[in-house]
Amino acid sequence: MDDHLNFPLKVDAVAGLARHLNLEVHFSACGVGASWSQLAQSLFKRALSDALTITVRDRSSVERLERFLPGLPASPRMTFDPAIWAAEVYGRCDEPAADQQLVGIGLLGLHEVNAYAPKNAAFNDESLARFWIEVMARLYQEGVAFEVFTNGTASDHLFAQQVCREAQKELAFEPRLSERPIRPRDLAQQISRYKAVLASRLHGGIVALSYGIPVAGLAWDDKVRSFFADTGRSELCVSIYDRNPDAVVKALLRSVQEGVDGSALGLWKDRARENAIVVLSKSTLGL
Repeated sequence: MDDHLNFPLKVDAVAGLARHLNLEVHFSACGVGASWSQLAQSLFKRALSDALTITVRDRSSVERLERFLPGLPASPRMTFDPAIWAAEVYGRCDEPAADQQLVGIGLLGLHEVNAYAPKNAAFNDESLARFWIEVMARLYQEGVAFEVFTNGTASDHLFAQQVCREAQKELAFEPRLSERPIRPRDLAQQISRYKAVLASRLHGGIVALSYGIPVAGLAWDDKVRSFFADTGRSELCVSIYDRNPDAVVKALLRSVQEGVDGSALGLWKDRARENAIVVLSKSTLGL
């Protein structure tokens, strides 16, 4: 993504260093943003032209990369995000949720939500907190035990603390907030405790699926929507900009009812494994 040249400059610098040191470059399981400036296209082209392999994680990323940078030496191929192997890499938490019926609510903060908001759809602190509190209230009405968690982003966790404090004043209970995960293992094992997950951050959802945990998605960015579409589960993803807590809870309950298809999970893992094979087959290191 462009992100005001944040990513293009960093990627170009790393690719330039690899070029200077005569090191291989592979772009693996990336996402591609919808809008690039001309300078971003120039920087990305220089970096991607050095790549032996380029794999991206969804169809829209393939289409965008081919549109922005046609004719790259390495044609982009679609793979699956490697986080789908998180369960095998990190294992399960030694202390599962006591009632084994706890649903994880992956909360997202204000900055990212508004960064991708359609025109006239932006939230403020109060309205976004109100949205989350209404989701919690409806879950409580449905008799769903839940815990709020974040993927570890500091701004997300600070906002989650704020929301839980405000929710305590309005609801008949105090929402639980998990500890902020510091390392990937912390997040993976934390998610492994849940019966189901409402995911705002993309990798909260992918990690949950790796454990065979049902997931509903809250879309604020194309990558979340694309992931659910590419896995044939678009009906389980609701736009946060619709501001419809009832639809969110309905999607979550439906995900629990449908469960996770083990054969589909195996296919997603196979696709992620094939990505490693693509990289190694093109490597000049003789691995």
